[in-house]
Amino acid sequence: MIPDFQLGGRPWIAGHRGALPELENTIPSFRRAVAEGASFIECDVQISADGELVIFHDERLARLAGDDARRVEDLPASALRQLALPAPGAPHREAKIPTLTELFAALPEGFPVNVELKRYRARRRPFADAALATLALRDNVLVSSFDWTLLELLREQSRTLPLAPIADRLSARTVEAAARIEAAAFHLGRLPERPAELPLPVLVYTVNEPEAARSLFERGAAGVFTDRPGLIRAATTAPKASPGVVGRAPGSVV
Repeated sequence: MIPDFQLGGRPWIAGHRGALPELENTIPSFRRAVAEGASFIECDVQISADGELVIFHDERLARLAGDDARRVEDLPASALRQLALPAPGAPHREAKIPTLTELFAALPEGFPVNVELKRYRARRRPFADAALATLALRDNVLVSSFDWTLLELLREQSRTLPLAPIADRLSARTVEAAARIEAAAFHLGRLPERPAELPLPVLVYTVNEPEAARSLFERGAAGVFTDRPGLIRAATTAPKASPGVVGRAPGSVV
């Protein structure tokens, strides 16, 4: 049995890269999501050239660092942390690219974290090894990725780490991948028909409109990823359940 990813009651509202209007994937953004009542936070994690896990979404720095077209994976963590984000003139206060270790230290103890592994050109095995070493520092962490092969490597090395495949939509391949890695949940871009019949909870990304979130919850979504967790939390009318988990014992349905 895969240990549960401990959350509060449904519906689950994830702070997608933290919470706006703070700059995405920065410590202020994650702290804002916690303050706004997110069930958990989701962060994008890459491996730097020297093997550190750093929090940044894009393959290249350009969108948040002006004309800097370098790849995150090509730079050491020390160089990445020296960058001032965002680019001059952007509507955010200046922030830094954090490491995953720094994020763990900045959050309340035990607060749930969804680490999404973003692999562009990095070798999978060193990435998996670095991820496992850092994740060992904190409880209540779930790992997700579009790179299902990377998740399989993690499962080979850890029988207890909660994992979730990410996909645009549910397919036979997604179900097969979830079975191979003994997944705790599906993270999908759209809600499939009859989600209650699936063996795992479905969380949908990225939902920023309250009406859309309410509709998804009514149709059986266990949770949503949102840039505005406070807005979705305040506008959600779905009743709160008793504390729940992502994950399941063999033969049960969450």
